[in-house]
Amino acid sequence: MHATVVDYLGAHRAAGYETASAFDPGPHIVEAEIARGSRADVLAHCVDTLLARNPEVADSRLVIVDATQTTGAYFPSNIEEYQPPPSQTYPRLASWQRDRLIISHACASAGLALAVASALVQRGRCDHALVLGATAPGFIERAAFASAGALTDLEYCRPFDASADGTALGFFVGAVIIGTAAADRPDRPVISGIGVQTLGLGAQSDLDSQLWCMTSAVRQAGVDPQFVAAHATGTKHGDRVELDAVAALGRSLDTELYVSSCKGEVGHSVHSAGLASAIVAFETLRGGRIFGTQHCLDPIEAPGAMVVPHGHTVDNTGPSAGIVNAFGFGGTSCSLLVQRGRE
Repeated sequence: MHATVVDYLGAHRAAGYETASAFDPGPHIVEAEIARGSRADVLAHCVDTLLARNPEVADSRLVIVDATQTTGAYFPSNIEEYQPPPSQTYPRLASWQRDRLIISHACASAGLALAVASALVQRGRCDHALVLGATAPGFIERAAFASAGALTDLEYCRPFDASADGTALGFFVGAVIIGTAAADRPDRPVISGIGVQTLGLGAQSDLDSQLWCMTSAVRQAGVDPQFVAAHATGTKHGDRVELDAVAALGRSLDTELYVSSCKGEVGHSVHSAGLASAIVAFETLRGGRIFGTQHCLDPIEAPGAMVVPHGHTVDNTGPSAGIVNAFGFGGTSCSLLVQRGRE
């Protein structure tokens, strides 16, 4: 498995922090003023920017992969509460006669979308895949987490913190172009390992399943990671299970893996959450800096894993590979091994 991350762009509405962040505006992060636009407008900006920077994509064999919420074959009485797939909010994409896929696996959706896109490219089913996620949390998202008792009363969540008491939802829009390796872009990140497992409806966070996914991604890639861009949402049970799974992987590799979650900064963007975590991993590989977890002041611990807390960074490791986790309600777990491209 080797699929190249040709280009990527993300947008969030988190307030600025004085500490280092992977989401500081730059070539791969949208300016705050633009990110305050509507879900559709922000997505259109991301897509237009990526296609302008990579003009060869529009005329290639392109598949559009939406990470989104869908009712499937059902038509609930509140169907108007369900947001349309990202690509259908932008006329330029909606009018394209291209193959399309919808990936709807709750909070694992965007991770799975990247996994499916990578597999399609790697197997020659397309030249490029455009992976899209666009979440502006509404009634459906809030009701789902509230009914599970998983929301905090705070405006932010505290992933991996001993005092964490639930998640906080957040806006995020992301677009990623996946393609084959190109001689003129040898430095782009590569998705080289995938691990996916679904336990079935009603399943909770499961250590064995998460460890299996991460281990499978590492074995497929044939390289050891130095960090994990975690799914951690700020719930006590979910964060503890994931950290213990990461720690078990670290011990099996005879190392200590650095762990952080971006949800303390941008919130939980549900179906788009995997794109937010993936962009953090891409930026970590690009800049060589592992970023801390905002609002994690008293990190929980597990031998084999080291949570990077609020206000801290790891700058001396020169990370060459990392894991991106995306876990969802219903027991779907997805892990991606991403590594730095060769200059």
